[in-house]
Order: sequence, then C-alpha cells, then structure tokens
Amino acid sequence: MSGQMVEFASNGGMTAGYLSIPEKGAGPGVVVIQEWWGLVGHIKDVCDRFAAEGYVALAPDLYHGERAKSPDEAGKLMMALRIDEAEKEMRGIAAKLANPQFLERAPAEIIDKEREKQRELAERRATLERNLERLSSL
Repeated sequence: MSGQMVEFASNGGMTAGYLSIPEKGAGPGVVVIQEWWGLVGHIKDVCDRFAAEGYVALAPDLYHGERAKSPDEAGKLMMALRIDEAEKEMRGIAAKLANPQFLERAPAEIIDKEREKQRELAERRATLERNLERLSSL
C-alpha cells in the first residue's frame, strides 16, 4: 500500500498532504497529524499502514514542505507554525475526508478489530519491556 501527495482546498486556499487509500478504494477516514519533524517518511508510512487496514488516511503538510533534521530545527518549525493557518488546513482535511468518494461508514467490527490489535500491541510492548528489564539486571 503506497499513498501519494495531494493538494486540496482549505478554506480559500490550497494545501498539500499525503493521502493513502485502501485497495478497495474507500473506507473510514483518519487524519494523521505530523510530529514536530514535519511530514516525513515515518508519517507517510503510518498513513500507508492505516490504508492497509482499510482506512483512508490523510496527513496534512503543516510545514509546507519543510522538514526538520535536528531537534533545534524542529523546535523552530513548531514555534513558527501559524495556528490560525493550521486550523484552516485541518478544516480542508476534514472536508476532503468527508467526500463520499473516499469514505464509507466504519462497521463496528472494523473498529473492534482495530481496538483488539492495539490491545495486543500494548501487551507485546509490556512483555518486551519486562524482558529488557530482566536482561539488564543480569
């Protein structure tokens, strides 16, 4: 599953984001918010993983093409973020995901399945952390 960069209207302007659509072409929508590094490969991968599970995932590029390579750069980008503009862009994201071409209502079984996967991942992580603690005490 691989998405693509798209442009979409956002309250009078245009903005970019990464859109990943499931193979069936539609599904419930999810907005993936970038970390302070920007719209980097990891965030695109998160979108692709959501799409592989049947969701339409869209991550806005709130830094408009800029990406941080260090914590100092990331902090500067975050501080320079215009909250009012980001809010407009998020409204554009909501409008894009509300488009029936991309979405359908999520059946309860999909939501339940996703919650179960999250519980299983949390249990695995806890087990790994316990095992690491045991190893470090040896």
